[in-house]
Amino acid sequence: MELDPDLLLSAGYVDFKRVHQDLLRKGLRWIAGRIKKSFGADTAVGFFGERMAEVPEFIRRIAAIKPTTPILDMGCCDSFMPLHYLAMGYEVHGIDLRDPKLPVAGFRYIPGDAAKVELDRQYQVCTLLSSLEHCGFTVYGLDPTSTDKAVIANLRRFLTPDGRFICSLPYGRYAEAGWIRIYDQARIEDVFGVIEDPAYFRFDGQTWYPCAEEEVRDRVTESWPPQAIVVFESPAQVL
Repeated sequence: MELDPDLLLSAGYVDFKRVHQDLLRKGLRWIAGRIKKSFGADTAVGFFGERMAEVPEFIRRIAAIKPTTPILDMGCCDSFMPLHYLAMGYEVHGIDLRDPKLPVAGFRYIPGDAAKVELDRQYQVCTLLSSLEHCGFTVYGLDPTSTDKAVIANLRRFLTPDGRFICSLPYGRYAEAGWIRIYDQARIEDVFGVIEDPAYFRFDGQTWYPCAEEEVRDRVTESWPPQAIVVFESPAQVL
């Protein structure tokens, strides 16, 4: 996938009205090229989308929990999150079908389908940043039975009794598009059972803003980036 500077502008990376557009596009091409070279095109595209709202929310929540075990990160390939967690001083164990090829101290890659993988320890925190919404779609080479619900049920077995999921999902009117799922409240509760401390964000065409749930529950997403997201936590033990 080639990165279109106009797409990055529309994703709200900067306010292009405040600078010369030609110079800005050159700068964005350079930034996107460096990210693409180091981590792949998918990561470069994602860096300019909903990550602007998700990343600080995840870091804030990790800092509040202060886990004493390694962080389990589901969907670690083409993601900056393992590097963020390492910079915070945490060891990271990442699950993905694809090898993220991060030859750095403190990171352990666990290959496999998150709905079926067997782990050799328990974790206090499992993070799922913009990954669960893709589970169960065969376009990614997944078994169609490896649904979002199957992933959470399996990973929950490896959380400590006081463990927690931290998850972000596209939010609004429920829809499936063959490669991504947009969640509503009912679907999230069906998958997780209990959600806690939800934070909602809306995309206004240039950047992201925090908002109330009622502002985004009826939003329709037809293309990237999603029109709204939710970041929330869910406890390991659900009655």
